[in-house]
Amino acid sequence: MTKLQRTDLNADAASALIAALQAPPPAPPRNLTPDSLLTIPEAASELRICRSNFYKLMNEDRIRTLKLGSRTLIEYREILRFIGELRGET
Repeated sequence: MTKLQRTDLNADAASALIAALQAPPPAPPRNLTPDSLLTIPEAASELRICRSNFYKLMNEDRIRTLKLGSRTLIEYREILRFIGELRGET
């Protein structure tokens, strides 16, 4: 590796470090209660699945949702129920 390549590499690393330090901190973990209402992206995130897989679960009636106007919400207790179902705790 030439001196110029090392300089470029160091500059790239420094830029990445500065960008990481300037990024906003991650959101603190939420304290969810069974009554908490989640959006579809939040509920999918809780299950660690993508939104399209979450929509499949909804369409198969494996996860129940609530409608509030045009919004679709999911009670956290429903996420817990579904996880229990997967574990065979029904």
